Amino acid sequence: MMRRTPRVSWITNTYLLAGLILAATYWLLESAMHVVLFGEGTFWAQVFTLDPHELSKRLLFSVLVVVFSLYAQHGINVRRRTEAALKISEEKYRTLIEKALNPVFLFDERGRLLEANESALKFFDLSPEQVPSLTTRDLALPEGEQAPDGSTRPMLGKSEINFRVNGGSKSLALNIVPLAVAESEQENFFGIGEDITERKLAEANLRIALDELNQIFQTASSAMRVVDSDFTVLKVNETFAQLAGVGSAAAVGEKCYDIFAGDRCHTEECPLTCVLSGEKEIEYELTKTRKDGSTVTCLLTARPFVDADGHPIAMVESFKDVTELT
Repeated sequence: MMRRTPRVSWITNTYLLAGLILAATYWLLESAMHVVLFGEGTFWAQVFTLDPHELSKRLLFSVLVVVFSLYAQHGINVRRRTEAALKISEEKYRTLIEKALNPVFLFDERGRLLEANESALKFFDLSPEQVPSLTTRDLALPEGEQAPDGSTRPMLGKSEINFRVNGGSKSLALNIVPLAVAESEQENFFGIGEDITERKLAEANLRIALDELNQIFQTASSAMRVVDSDFTVLKVNETFAQLAGVGSAAAVGEKCYDIFAGDRCHTEECPLTCVLSGEKEIEYELTKTRKDGSTVTCLLTARPFVDADGHPIAMVESFKDVTELT
């Protein structure tokens, strides 16, 4: 809801009242002056004079004084409302910054820390009393170009930084921008960060898991390949490359029926067709043709590769050479 600014009553308009009092005082003094200095009748006769010249002069002065007081009062009222609006705006944005979930801090061109919100204090494990004594070097923030006085200015722009906090490691996605302050001799900077410690940890764990899975895939004794729904080979292991007589890099990106084709290709018993149709596991013996044209007898096991919703989007094939056994 919009808050309406209350109108100022004329009784509280000090400048208007002062103007009215000044006009009335002038009227009385003018009347007294005519009686004392010029001996023109009684005081009250001068107060209520009907002389056109005297009346016009007094009324003109009184109107000018009242108009000036009205103008001055209007300026005062506008200034008060502006100051009140600025104070509300400052409190609002300060509250937004203080309660923001992202670390936010302010520092000057020498790198001295000026302010920090609650999230920044929590991230760096600082108390409010420590802030005035710290610099960007103490926080291990990236340094930019050197100023003429020898101080090092902070590096502007976006960056991802790892911090050592109380023996542990934290990561922050930081954006440093200049803070424009009108008529300020000192240049200040505004740092807005995002705590990405958990994300970095999750990415590191994911890389480890992927490396482990890839190592298992590559060192498996069975020949294995992954084929998508368009019959394109996505991944093969070294055992498959040796069995098919083709290089690993050459196999990836090719169609499965061109690399290690079998007697079930382009038929209703195609493993990929069966898997995408809903079968959970396929296992049978078939003949495959190697790159050099020779054939091998393989025991095939095929299972679906599903997405996050459980829908099959690819197929994982495993081949075991049973030619000698056959």
